Amino acid sequence: MLSRNQFEVLNAVRKKKASTQREIAVATSLSLGTVSATLRSLKEAGLIASSADANPSEETKGVPDRAHAP
Repeated sequence: MLSRNQFEVLNAVRKKKASTQREIAVATSLSLGTVSATLRSLKEAGLIASSADANPSEETKGVPDRAHAP
């Protein structure tokens, strides 16, 4: 079962309301730290992937991690 924070983050990503951690934080009213920890737990559970995972050859240094549902 998803926690409330996991649900809110997934919902924001799914509805394309947000794709960066900062956008997710604004859309969900969660802190950046909470968003980061929630994204990590969702990624570990295989529920989301970052764009860096989808495009491993893409230069990502200095680019915010973007979340998307697989």
